[in-house]
Amino acid sequence: MKWDRGQFLGHRLSNSYAKLHARGLQFRHEKLFLWDASKWNRLPCKVSRDALCQNESIWFFPTYNVDLPDDFKKLSTNLYLQDFENFKVCTSSDTNRKLNIGDTRYDTSLCDLFDAKMNFIFEGGDVFWRQDNTSVYVMFFFALIAIYLVTCLASNILSTFQKTQVEHAHYLLFLCSSFLFVFLYTLVQSLHFFTSYNDIYLFFLLSFFVLSELCMAILYGFQRPSFLKTCSDETDKQRAQSNSVVERMTPALRRVSISVPVTMLLMLSACTYYSFDTPYTLILTTVFGIRTCYMLLFGFLAFCECCECSCVESVLSLSQSEYLFLLFDLFTFSNLLDKGVVAYFETEIYSNTMQLLSTFVAFLGAVIFFMAHKTSQFV
Repeated sequence: MKWDRGQFLGHRLSNSYAKLHARGLQFRHEKLFLWDASKWNRLPCKVSRDALCQNESIWFFPTYNVDLPDDFKKLSTNLYLQDFENFKVCTSSDTNRKLNIGDTRYDTSLCDLFDAKMNFIFEGGDVFWRQDNTSVYVMFFFALIAIYLVTCLASNILSTFQKTQVEHAHYLLFLCSSFLFVFLYTLVQSLHFFTSYNDIYLFFLLSFFVLSELCMAILYGFQRPSFLKTCSDETDKQRAQSNSVVERMTPALRRVSISVPVTMLLMLSACTYYSFDTPYTLILTTVFGIRTCYMLLFGFLAFCECCECSCVESVLSLSQSEYLFLLFDLFTFSNLLDKGVVAYFETEIYSNTMQLLSTFVAFLGAVIFFMAHKTSQFV
């Protein structure tokens, strides 16, 4: 890679730091923030035309040829190589590196990323590195969880237009167990690889969101019969209307069926990339926004219809708590736009444009789903 010209040079000059690992190269404009800086190795490294940055004993990702020393014993004082057996980071033979007789300098390459699973951070005149020991079995398990979440999400969106229930015990059990595993694993193992305060803040916000949604789903599952009571002084017509309102609110208020899978997919992507700067953040944020706007439309309709009948006391006991959660939905959606979507785009113009586009698509999609669901009530 030619770091001294073109697009890469522009990224280096316009961003605070660069993050390089097996899943890609990320240029971040936020200030570097490490959850536990003691777990990262650090070395002074100056910017160079011949490499991403260079030190006397090591060049990080040279622009041209990658040299390989003929005797690694000469590099015994190299801080980067001391944690590896026989000072050999990369053991693959198909790396296209050139053997240089008498060389006392080590050059990092893509082999360090894919074979040794190294993570690098380049900030100013320093370089940070750390090895990622995530097992392939853990990644496979994450993939299985993601596949099942996508399946549940698609199925639950379809059930929105049908009179079917989705709050089954095994479904909630899966969500709870998966959330605990993802949260605890990220907290213990993956959070140390996060390099942005916004990413860490967003991860804990989404974790609290999922936890509150699951608690509400379990609580409402036990208390739902009490919410269907109507006022004693209303007529049969008003009672039928109020029950219709509650029954129509109930499918829409099955929040856990859509909100939790989307949020957990965001958490899984962050756990995999160690950042919300991923290609999936914009898509999942838009889906989350569609669901939030959809809930707002349904809540507004329920409030208007309940105000027209005499069942205000019985129905608003449910609605008041729901409206508080709707405010939390808006708060979470705004944070996803401000701290998640923004991180994926380089300039302020691009980020603001994509925020507006995501919000517009979310509202438009919510209106379409809302009208389709309302029409299905009379079919």
